[in-house]
Amino acid sequence: QELPPTLRYSKILTMGHEIPNRKTILRFKYLVKKFLTANKDNDKLIGVHCTHGLNRTGYLVCRYLIDVEGMEPNAAIELFNKSRGHPIERTNYIQDLQKR
Repeated sequence: QELPPTLRYSKILTMGHEIPNRKTILRFKYLVKKFLTANKDNDKLIGVHCTHGLNRTGYLVCRYLIDVEGMEPNAAIELFNKSRGHPIERTNYIQDLQKR
């Protein structure tokens, strides 16, 4: 209700401390790809945030980079950590990403 009408908001429910399920991951990748495709010729930004902006956010952003952009898992994790300025903390998220 407090968001400006020019801002599109999509909420993807996912439990904290748990690896997001396949449906959640597919929904996230779909929304990001759709946004990036629709906005490739402008300077609009996409924001991704969970409660603390670290673990679920980092996991989903890294899954996009790995699954869609073809980035190596450790490179995706490093890029997220450097860009965010704070590392993904949950070992289960990191280990799952490294298995990709």
